[in-house]
Amino acid sequence: MSMNAHRQVAVIGDGEMVMLLRLAGVQQCYPVEEGADLAEQVRQAVRACLLDESVGLIVMPQDWKTHVRGLDRGLPSRKGVLPVIVGLPEVGTREDVRRFYMSYTRQLLGIAIEI
Repeated sequence: MSMNAHRQVAVIGDGEMVMLLRLAGVQQCYPVEEGADLAEQVRQAVRACLLDESVGLIVMPQDWKTHVRGLDRGLPSRKGVLPVIVGLPEVGTREDVRRFYMSYTRQLLGIAIEI
């Protein structure tokens, strides 16, 4: 895949999150059932996204990101860059979502972006 190719968004989440983002146009969806093997399901879905060079952005619940730390190590190398993993906070867990994403963008990119 060339560096100028459009990257796709992939969503990893519960049934409701996947359905909502599918309605918004996301085509790569990985529904995960909450349960005893949640961490392994999330890791498998992220691993599939990391191996797919068309994926440029992975969206998942914020608290699931702890399951995938260091997962990119040991995978076959990709041409280009690895996808960015963005965690969405649960509804009602953050009072100021705007401030959260401004801080997250500053941490991720090293610059502040006004939303």
